[in-house]
Amino acid sequence: MVRTCLLITDDPDDYFEYSEAMYEVAEDSVVLMVSDVAKATDLLLLRRCIPELVLLSTNIAGLRPEFLFETLAQLPEFSHVRVVGFGEHPEVLEAFKGQVFAIAPAPMGYSELKEFLSRLL
Repeated sequence: MVRTCLLITDDPDDYFEYSEAMYEVAEDSVVLMVSDVAKATDLLLLRRCIPELVLLSTNIAGLRPEFLFETLAQLPEFSHVRVVGFGEHPEVLEAFKGQVFAIAPAPMGYSELKEFLSRLL
């Protein structure tokens, strides 16, 4: 079985860093990147991607994650999905405390990122 991680970020460097770290921590993982919350929500609603983990950047300009959390909460197939916030603006997720599994400390070096991801998995 393959572990799927949905990375929501508009920064291509995040994809490189998170995907490399994820592959080192769990070889059976696949990281899909979507550049904004609306596209990620549309992908989830298709139900072709049911991730184990959603990594959500708080650095996305104008981030409004309400619909993402609403979608995850309403559909039973997403009840196991853990949302992890990362970035310099964790306060953006303050209203969703009960739905956010963890918030990664920022800034974080590559070795800390690998350790953080290994604890999540």
